[in-house]
Amino acid sequence: MINKNHEGFDGKNFPYEFCIASNTEAEILNDKMDAFIVRQISYHGDLEVSKNYIVKDSGSIVAGIRSCFYFGKCVVITVLFVEEQHRHKGLGSLLLNKIEAEAKTAGVSLIHLDTFDFQAKDFYLKNGYEIFAVLDHCPPGHKRYYMKKTLSEPEDKVNQRKITRTGVYGVVVDEGKLLVIRQKRGPYAGKFDLPGGGIEFGESAEQTLRREFVEEVAMEFDSMQLIDNLTTTIDVPSTPSNESYLFHQIGMIYRVNGCRLLKDEQQGALQHVWIEPEVLSYEKCSLLLWKFLKSNALSLSNKEIHFIPFDEKSHDMAGIKKLLSTSVYAAEEEKLNRILKTYSSAEQGLFLSFFDQKLIGLIGFDLGGKILHIAVDPAFRFKGIAREMINRISTKFYILKAETDNEGVGFYKACGFKIESLGELYPGKERFKCTKQVGKI
Repeated sequence: MINKNHEGFDGKNFPYEFCIASNTEAEILNDKMDAFIVRQISYHGDLEVSKNYIVKDSGSIVAGIRSCFYFGKCVVITVLFVEEQHRHKGLGSLLLNKIEAEAKTAGVSLIHLDTFDFQAKDFYLKNGYEIFAVLDHCPPGHKRYYMKKTLSEPEDKVNQRKITRTGVYGVVVDEGKLLVIRQKRGPYAGKFDLPGGGIEFGESAEQTLRREFVEEVAMEFDSMQLIDNLTTTIDVPSTPSNESYLFHQIGMIYRVNGCRLLKDEQQGALQHVWIEPEVLSYEKCSLLLWKFLKSNALSLSNKEIHFIPFDEKSHDMAGIKKLLSTSVYAAEEEKLNRILKTYSSAEQGLFLSFFDQKLIGLIGFDLGGKILHIAVDPAFRFKGIAREMINRISTKFYILKAETDNEGVGFYKACGFKIESLGELYPGKERFKCTKQVGKI
């Protein structure tokens, strides 16, 4: 391990630690890379979904294929294998066609793979793949071919009716239970969903949600706060009375505060229930509700997340410094001590997030509403914690502000901040000004 003050690779002082990564630390690298990818492509589904098939003969595996569907529009085939004595019987084509058929159904536009010159290049060429790159001497004396195939939509999908709906939906949690409705019709008939619905002509988001709450659950509320933006697309099968169609849903998700039944009302047009999020499953939910539950499971769990003001006398300073260092450039001990010293003053605030007595996040800000630091434990990322911390402090200000780089700008944009480029304040590093109105004048 190379420690601080050790001579680095160029013979100069090396102010970092260089060491072999543990399995847990390697997974953190994956999480960081996934987070970066999500910010760049604005994709909110599962980053990777494995699809694998095998062929057996008398109980023994004789052929198989492994593939990974990623970013919703691409597939990579990592393994396609047929034992020698079972080749030239169509097993390879059977497996390849199976993955391609599922890819087309999923709306995938590109499938790719790589193969060596002693493997199946000619087989893939015969099946419509093209070579787009060749790596020579890999291994020495051989070539590695990189191949791709562009998939077109099935003919019956090209002219399929497509419906897009932009809607507003409310999240109400009381004593660990989530308010949901059961849909009576539409693509999610019989399934649980968040109360809310499509924006009608001339309506604002708030007008829509208030109308939907009255109609669906016979409730009114005091205030609402945007906490998430989600999109989903499903293929709705045909029925005796309707043709099939593709349904694309854009959902603005709001946390609803001060929710109560209208006077003399017990039930709206849709059956509503209070249910523990943990008992809900993919089969029971609309796709929008399920995506929301997956990304916000922690904040909806029965174990409450506690937000506590920083107090250097009563908190684990080592743990706070470790978490804070993930959001500080060149996080030396002395620099971290100076930052925490300023948070002990009356001019800045630092809130800590605890889950099951474990420190999982922190957010620091000044009295003008500028977010100075925000950090979440890697094990608790992608669960809505950072967004919830911003929501918690937003009640204190009229406008929230932040300054960030390319890695952070996607997060603030997803949280509803307006983004303005500040140019390259540092060589090769573009900075962005982020602002969001959160209060009323």
